[in-house]
Amino acid sequence: QAEDGIRDAQESRGLGDVYKRQAVAGPRRGIAFREETRHVVDIMLCLDTSTSMEALDFKPKNRFEVAREAAREFIQRRGNDRLGLVVFSALAILQCPLTVDHDTLLQVLDRSSIGMVRLDGTNISAGLLTCVARMQDAAGVSRVVVLLTDGRHNVGEIDPITAAQAARGAGIKVYTIGCGVPTGRVPMPVDTVYGRQVVMVPADLDEPMLREIARVTGGRYFNVRSREGMLQAFREIDRMEKTEVRAVEYREYRTLHRWFVGSALLALVLRMLVDRVLTVRIP
Repeated sequence: QAEDGIRDAQESRGLGDVYKRQAVAGPRRGIAFREETRHVVDIMLCLDTSTSMEALDFKPKNRFEVAREAAREFIQRRGNDRLGLVVFSALAILQCPLTVDHDTLLQVLDRSSIGMVRLDGTNISAGLLTCVARMQDAAGVSRVVVLLTDGRHNVGEIDPITAAQAARGAGIKVYTIGCGVPTGRVPMPVDTVYGRQVVMVPADLDEPMLREIARVTGGRYFNVRSREGMLQAFREIDRMEKTEVRAVEYREYRTLHRWFVGSALLALVLRMLVDRVLTVRIP
């Protein structure tokens, strides 16, 4: 029994020395805090919903369905950026103002369709100026319009280049996407006396005008002729207009020596108890 007591006393003494050394070493635990500053990009999608967007050269879907698919993917990539939607034919309609609620924007996009603006035609100026009006007071450090059409401005008194100059004055960059071939014939579903038929109709894409809009505002023009080309154009715009994120990390330390000091004291008390109660001192 005496030997057991001596052994316990030695172990408690050794353990106490270990705790004392750990306490003197000043152990601590670090807790990191990360602060992010995001520079949000404000983006308006401006989509042509005139009947010419029903052309079936983007098989198996029509031009507008493919454009909507590409826009959906684009929205899902944009994180915390604010996005909105304008549609146009002979008139322009604000479908969704700038918002970070991308789920709602996607629902609005899914409900958008060819012919939703009752008066047919292609009023590119109206679409662009509606976007400019809704973005003039936007807080984003970068303001962008993605203008998609397959036609030629043929309605309205304001010239598209004048609208582009207004966009430039508001600090808005415009990326233009022209759908289909500039000239030639494209398959179009039309109603005839024999029912709905697919006939070949002339293409009328005004590429020089779309290039000039992009040039005036510091953007870029894309010509797309397939589903893959449409998706690639939106992905390229996504890469060029990245949100800037600045991160600062702070680190806070919490000292842990109190636990080791307490453990050392406990070992000391245990040693004293062993010395007084369990061991037999030999004179």
